[in-house]
Amino acid sequence: MRVIVYSGKGGVGKTTLAAATALRSADLGYKTLVLSLDILPTLATVLGSPVTHEPQQVSEFLWAQEISVAADVKQHRETLRQSLAQLSGTSSMNGMVLDDPMAFPGVDGVLGLFHINKHLQDGYFQRLIVDAPAAGEALRLLTTPDAFRWYADRLTWSDNPLRQILRSFANDTLWSSVNLFKALTAVEKAATELQLILRDPSTSSYRLVARPEKIIIQDIQRICASLRLFNYPIDGVIVNGVLPETANGNGFWQQRHALQTQHLQTLEKLFQPLPVRRVSYYAEEVVGLPVLSQLAQECFGDTDPGAVWYRGKEQEVLQQDGRLLLRIPLPFVTQRELRVRKRADRLFVSLGNFQREIILPPLLAQRKVEEGRLVDGMLEILFPG
Repeated sequence: MRVIVYSGKGGVGKTTLAAATALRSADLGYKTLVLSLDILPTLATVLGSPVTHEPQQVSEFLWAQEISVAADVKQHRETLRQSLAQLSGTSSMNGMVLDDPMAFPGVDGVLGLFHINKHLQDGYFQRLIVDAPAAGEALRLLTTPDAFRWYADRLTWSDNPLRQILRSFANDTLWSSVNLFKALTAVEKAATELQLILRDPSTSSYRLVARPEKIIIQDIQRICASLRLFNYPIDGVIVNGVLPETANGNGFWQQRHALQTQHLQTLEKLFQPLPVRRVSYYAEEVVGLPVLSQLAQECFGDTDPGAVWYRGKEQEVLQQDGRLLLRIPLPFVTQRELRVRKRADRLFVSLGNFQREIILPPLLAQRKVEEGRLVDGMLEILFPG
């Protein structure tokens, strides 16, 4: 299955472009699902067709789905209640626990990953086009597998103080190896397997959606840096809402057109060698299949939107002057934004509100970090030979 994830700041047109991509893919004969992970989805409005929490067929090869936390919990309520009761060692579970699913932080992100994984496992669809939430929520969703591993790793340490504190509030059933440890191991394994797929550039691509505006360009630089920190492959940028040449008439539109031209040049220069495609600002609302088809034709022409547009540099370990060099792609980052530290066999790279924990290969795990530096959009960490 091919997976394409559209990410960007809220309001730039991610849903519209995801729908147009899915429509073009379906027109080429691929069974395609466009999946909205936004907690306030607009996919049904954009398609001009009813969309529910289950895949709904829109055309011969096109399906659409919007996740719904409430619907998922309602559908699996009894299964969840029984599982919680078994884990807690009680014969029943208060129904109020599941009455408000949004009380659990991050539950929407977890369910979003669950649906992606479910469709990958089912294999019914050939293409999965994901309309991700606004930038911050999308990054939180994509870092969920890392969070699972972090908690699973630390809660299974026998001498971990957090584990000892939590155990004092739980019964033996909850903390037995048959229950908690097996559950944590299963979750960690599933999260890792899913993340391997979402990081595989031959299977998954992340496309940034922008508008030709200064603030938006700054935002997608940060999104790009965060995605690359977690090794997610970006294969292109689509700039939405570009004014046509005919808008260069009166004073107001002439000024706006000149400003957009300047921002477009800046954006294309910043993101080289990533391909940058443009989509016009439409006089009518882009709602319904006919207009989406027109937009898809403008953006993709006669090409397949499922093709990989670009494959960038990957994380690698090299030898340099008798030393070992770990290189991690990190575009648009300055030295003051970055923090790197090593503990045992783990390397922690922090960027803003996000931190990635990298398990080092044995070759590097036993060595101390000698130096860290940023060189041409790459984080280079030197280890003694």
